[in-house]
Amino acid sequence: MLKSEKLLFNNPATKEYDFVISNPPYFKLKKEDNRAKAAESITSGQPNIYALFMAVSSKMLSQNGQLIFITPRSYASGSYFKSFREFFFNNVAINQIHLFDSRKDTFNRDNVLQETLIIKATKGNNTKIDSLVAITSTKGINDLANPRLKTYPQNQILNLKSKEKILHIPINDEEEEIIDLFRSWNGSLNKYNIQISTGPVVAFRATEYIREVYENHTVFLAPLIWLHNVYKMHIDWPIHKPNKAQYIQILLWQYVFVASQ
Repeated sequence: MLKSEKLLFNNPATKEYDFVISNPPYFKLKKEDNRAKAAESITSGQPNIYALFMAVSSKMLSQNGQLIFITPRSYASGSYFKSFREFFFNNVAINQIHLFDSRKDTFNRDNVLQETLIIKATKGNNTKIDSLVAITSTKGINDLANPRLKTYPQNQILNLKSKEKILHIPINDEEEEIIDLFRSWNGSLNKYNIQISTGPVVAFRATEYIREVYENHTVFLAPLIWLHNVYKMHIDWPIHKPNKAQYIQILLWQYVFVASQ
């Protein structure tokens, strides 16, 4: 294992390859892991090792060389993969992406429940922002012979000049309309003084603080929002269901809490 970032990405003796076809391992790395330290320029938080395989492979490709990877789709967005996206997509241009609609039907026999995609990309063509990208999709592996197809200019699904460099992967007209709608908004959560954090309340670990009934003047309680409270463009609360209490005890001041399912 290479133990320095310099060797990992800038080793002049590295051999170049015309093709890389890979199904890398998927598991998270701790920050103190030597593999994470060797790639710290493209990682943050708790990186996944498959992204290191993709990054190194993109660097080791010869000019016009091609790579094909089957991985989780988690690198397409999120802050943990932001630096990786910038590095990877500055090295290669996307040719095709294939998405599997179903987590269960794709690799059920191998007990893999990831949202999985296959990407094909070419080294050295990333400057051609108007190059076309084919996005295909199937439910699983049984209908691979009859994929649905959408085609987009690369700059329509990936803007390398944007702050987050999110890879958008619409597979139908409805998802394309949703992306266009989001891009038309000029606000942000921070602009409206809203912040989101996932997982601050894990219900089975906080049972002593969760209440079915509002207790006025005895304890301070805040709304506890579950998935069944959330609807399109609004929240309906309280909705009392078994084992889904609608209040949580707080100590100093009131918040709205979102419960993990």
